Amino acid sequence: MKNLKPFIFGILAASGALVFELIISDLYLIVSGQNITQNYFDILTPFLIFVVLIEEIFRFAMLSKLYEKENYGFSASIYFGLGFAFIELFFNYLNALLNQSDYFFDLGIVGTIFLHIAITGVIGCLILITQKPIRYRVVGIISTASTLHIAYNLIIIYNLPYLLTWAYIGILFLALFLFGQKISEK
Repeated sequence: MKNLKPFIFGILAASGALVFELIISDLYLIVSGQNITQNYFDILTPFLIFVVLIEEIFRFAMLSKLYEKENYGFSASIYFGLGFAFIELFFNYLNALLNQSDYFFDLGIVGTIFLHIAITGVIGCLILITQKPIRYRVVGIISTASTLHIAYNLIIIYNLPYLLTWAYIGILFLALFLFGQKISEK
């Protein structure tokens, strides 16, 4: 039951980020008269960078709030990441149903799920491992998470081999394992 709260916090963070992204997209349409294309993920655009920043800000804010309120260990960030990934998976599935698409589940979706878990784990480690007050760590933690997320997006945008994608995610999980060991020793 203790793992349910981090999972729900992950769902809330992803939902909040999605709502904020949709508001920004609609405001852009109202102000500029131009629609942000559905294919904004085909190239690295300012909007894509902004979306990543929004996700990481929401992820950091909710995860740090979770750790602030109760004494959770590293595993809470993994459950939080699962909740965050759940929302992305849910909307991919819903989109496939509404568009009557057979294309729903592939290695890219699995990679995205693992990416959200890994990046949330990185944020959790950075929150737990540093001793400075949270206000001094905000920019560094969000910058690190955003850089890792954008690096993954670049691998996908430039259609680099799946092996490289999985190697990247594997390296993130290896780093998490090592950080997790360090946190456990404290």
